[in-house]
Amino acid sequence: MKLTTKTGLSFISLSAIFFLFGSVFMYYSVRVILADDLSARLFQMQSDFVENASSVNDITSLSNKNIFITELTNNTETSFSDTVLIENDNYVLYRKITFPHLYNDKNYEIEILQSQKQTDLLIWRIVILNVALAMSFFLIIFFLNRISIRRGLRIFYKTVSKLENYNISKPELISFENSEIDELNKLTEIFKKMSLKISADFNEQKEYTENVSHEIQTPLAIISAKADELLQSENLNKDEMEQLETIMNT
Repeated sequence: MKLTTKTGLSFISLSAIFFLFGSVFMYYSVRVILADDLSARLFQMQSDFVENASSVNDITSLSNKNIFITELTNNTETSFSDTVLIENDNYVLYRKITFPHLYNDKNYEIEILQSQKQTDLLIWRIVILNVALAMSFFLIIFFLNRISIRRGLRIFYKTVSKLENYNISKPELISFENSEIDELNKLTEIFKKMSLKISADFNEQKEYTENVSHEIQTPLAIISAKADELLQSENLNKDEMEQLETIMNT
């Protein structure tokens, strides 16, 4: 597996995990923020209701599809809750504030509802937008990183190519290009020292072989000449001639 492929797979795997957890975290974070904003709007609607109730003769006239007024015998506390209403055969989620209100010496329970449909739609739009921006960002980083690695490895592949074509029978100094990556420069420096060592060893071996060959040729020539003289002697028997022939052949 190539380095670019390995780093690419690692980057994509980590990015996928980040997107998964990041999207879930973002969704619930935005939901909490908008829920707080929705609660603040319900508090404002409560204040508006109390203000309007002081100027009407019948509090029930303020009721509508989002405001429910019920007479109570005991006081209740202000609370928030979620409820579902059916609108056009569809279930719609609402956020509700329930609080007591004293009107003309009577206790009333007031319920004010605010639809969460637009809030949920806004949440999804924000999450999708942020995920799209994050994915675009990581894709840009991924391809820039891939291009950067390929540029860095270009010199590495040139170095490998020179080593592959290196002929030990014709040792010569290999020239390597400098890189912006310190590790590659360190590697090429080691290859340069290695090629110098190979060249020096080859020259020493060649010189040694030539010297040994020269030193051996002289005694071999002497042995060959003496054996040839003995072969020309007339006092040799058959066994001695066979032994001299063996020496000559050797």
